[in-house]
Amino acid sequence: MSAESDRRIARRNRQAAAALVAALVEGGVEAAVVSPGSRNTPLMLAFAEHGGVEVRAVLDERVAGFYALGLARASGRPVALACTSGSAGAHYLPALIEAERSRVPLVVLTADRPPALHGCGAPQTLDQTRIFGAFAKRSRTLPPPDDDTPRRALSSAAADAVACARACPAGPVHLNVQLREPLWMAGLPDDPPRPSIVEPRPPALRAPDPTAVARFEDRAKAAERGVIVCGPDAAPGRETARAIIALGHRLGWPVLAEAASGVRFAVDADGGRPQTIASYDALLRGPFGAVGPDCVLRFGRACTSKPLTRWLARHAVDRLIAVDPAGERHDPDHLAAQIIEADARLLADAIGGPGRAGGWRARWIAADAVARGALRAACAEGWWSGAIVHRLLAALPYDAALHAASSMPIRDLDGFGDPALLGAGCPPVYASRGANGIDGTIATALGEARGRGAGPLALLIGDLATLHDVGGLLLAGQIEPTGPVAIVVVDNGGGGIFEYLPVAAHPARFEELFLTPQPAALEPLCAAAGVGYRAVEHGEALTAALTASLTRRGVTVVHARIDRRADVARHRAAWAAVGEAVSAIDGGAR
Repeated sequence: MSAESDRRIARRNRQAAAALVAALVEGGVEAAVVSPGSRNTPLMLAFAEHGGVEVRAVLDERVAGFYALGLARASGRPVALACTSGSAGAHYLPALIEAERSRVPLVVLTADRPPALHGCGAPQTLDQTRIFGAFAKRSRTLPPPDDDTPRRALSSAAADAVACARACPAGPVHLNVQLREPLWMAGLPDDPPRPSIVEPRPPALRAPDPTAVARFEDRAKAAERGVIVCGPDAAPGRETARAIIALGHRLGWPVLAEAASGVRFAVDADGGRPQTIASYDALLRGPFGAVGPDCVLRFGRACTSKPLTRWLARHAVDRLIAVDPAGERHDPDHLAAQIIEADARLLADAIGGPGRAGGWRARWIAADAVARGALRAACAEGWWSGAIVHRLLAALPYDAALHAASSMPIRDLDGFGDPALLGAGCPPVYASRGANGIDGTIATALGEARGRGAGPLALLIGDLATLHDVGGLLLAGQIEPTGPVAIVVVDNGGGGIFEYLPVAAHPARFEELFLTPQPAALEPLCAAAGVGYRAVEHGEALTAALTASLTRRGVTVVHARIDRRADVARHRAAWAAVGEAVSAIDGGAR
């Protein structure tokens, strides 16, 4: 092949990559996470040279995927991922599974070798067209650019990818970009910038069908014990949270709001704390849960709390109305009598009221007040995860955000997260409740810290999830977040969540196969990663460490070791205290 032919190929690669990147940026992409490689050279250089996109190079594609997930989730804008050919893209899959399940827009560009190198044993070559399977909303292979490939076609492909990633339900979209060598050459002439040729298509909010609204209103009018339930990501913004809470007032229904719903910690327009039910997890473990609802309106996905899901399974068959902007079914117990396809805020505003007057909502509010008092008393004593949650919430600055890892952290935040501890603060609470995995948690939280802009972020995480994402810990030492990041590691010496399951009674295999305690020492890992470290052994030390870590730039690990069996006993004692306190004032009233 002649030198002139090589220059022509390299220039085509450059032009094609520039066209793709320009259309992505025009469609709303403001950040790109790239991983080093050879085949993706034109893509990486195009992102770096564009000037309108923030580029972060991350060595490990698995970590890069989760970091991009956090960026997109917190910013609300699509993020681009770019990697080389071969198995590199496969490391994105765990993050893309969570992105697809939790509806986070990503545009993934995997570089690929040209068709002539497929099926003949060429190194770093595999069929990448459907490498992400069902977890990409769309997957498309772009052939190697040549003289017959108009840049307009490439721009259209990229614009369509962004629009698809953002469209309801949002999620990851895959472009597999085939490129010939040479991938880059020095001294190529600058190409003049092309004008925008594709109009960005912002996603539209889905208004509710008036017939569906009327059908629900008929149900609500007949209900004596209606309940609004807010699962994960029920309210993507403060206005949606306020609309849901206002709907509860109009209907006369209590609002049971999960910690990761966007509703639990909301404030009204005057900065006050609306009356949502935060202690339902403890309330429904005792006699209070004997009385069930006759109508349930649920926003968001299926809930985290087992007592709540069991209560609904007992009482809400054919009484549950689920709301989803894409009309998807999030109903693992098959309770739903109706699924309303609509934006949550538009639906909440559309539903009229009032509902039936009665003491049902007042009963919930009174029980919640007593239960919160009992939980505050339980969490004020001892060194256990409930006390850590209370200290963490009380230490959050006004402009802070919080990420709760899967497994015990999100359940402890849900069970013990009292909004009154926050003062006037209203932190966004992030959690990966799409696939509910523990993988990539640190990298995801770092992306959220960057994506939300200025302000501190606290990550509540267990010891196993921390060790599962050591790559994320390494990333924490390499980046400069826009605000302080405190990683609170609640170390119970293994998979403490399994202590609450029947398998905990297994006489021989419980510790080996389920608890899986790890020998790794966290302090040397932090030192190797260049991350700050503070060990704490009691509440006052935790408060001091959080105050320091959340007010200075950089990433600090706050390591809180607790006794696993004592922690289980404290949980059960707190739930029992709530049951006793509520029974004293409620007496099983209907």
